[in-house]
Amino acid sequence: VRGASGDVRGSYQTGRALGPVAVETIVPPALAGALAGCSAVAVIARPPLHGRATLLPPAIPWAFMGPPRPAAASSAAPRRVLITDPRPPAALGLPPLAAISDPGAALVTGTAATPTRVREALRDATYVEIHAHGVVDLDASDTAFVALSPEPDGRFALTAADVAATRLTGAPVVVLAACHGATQARSDARRWSLPDAFLTAGARAVVAAATAIPDDQGAALFTELRARLARGESPAHAVAALRADRVAAGQAWAAGLVVFE
Repeated sequence: VRGASGDVRGSYQTGRALGPVAVETIVPPALAGALAGCSAVAVIARPPLHGRATLLPPAIPWAFMGPPRPAAASSAAPRRVLITDPRPPAALGLPPLAAISDPGAALVTGTAATPTRVREALRDATYVEIHAHGVVDLDASDTAFVALSPEPDGRFALTAADVAATRLTGAPVVVLAACHGATQARSDARRWSLPDAFLTAGARAVVAAATAIPDDQGAALFTELRARLARGESPAHAVAALRADRVAAGQAWAAGLVVFE
């Protein structure tokens, strides 16, 4: 744990006693306590800890930091894009999701929400919110993928490889409201997931869930998150506030929301 000036505030090595470590928090409480009052905490983690939601307590404004990349030029005009109510193939057995609306956003919805149309809509967006099912099927993709409406050829999955091949010129904040969207590839050599793919494509920050998202609770949380971000709060601060609030209210799943930058 280092301060903003690089000063070491504490360290922990496996096998060295530093008091009990709570099951829900990997970083020992003594070190997490040293972060109290920090305005931002950058976490650098290797697999299998990269993307894991339980590294630090919910109320701390922390984010996973990826490798440095050239900054994408932001679009001159703000453009919000909302992906909602896709219709994945019935054979998947996925329940319908509640349709989300935002008067100021460009909507890609229903049968039009195919992988190709979604990628096209994201290219110059400055804010992206995707409400869809996240699917973990490592036979189909090395990370979780987003189940969208099928193309004429039947393809419906938006994979990390698809996202990484898309150039996001608007440097958007991406909110991935999809179950298990933060799931990492099973590799000890590479930090790779849907959020990492969005960063590779040019996103400024990505919010994703390492857990399942209850449909009856997720919509309200993401609506509030959208409002906080629109007011200028940083993704890490906005997510930390919502995590702490929802966990205190008994919505334990919210502790699984993580930020990638």
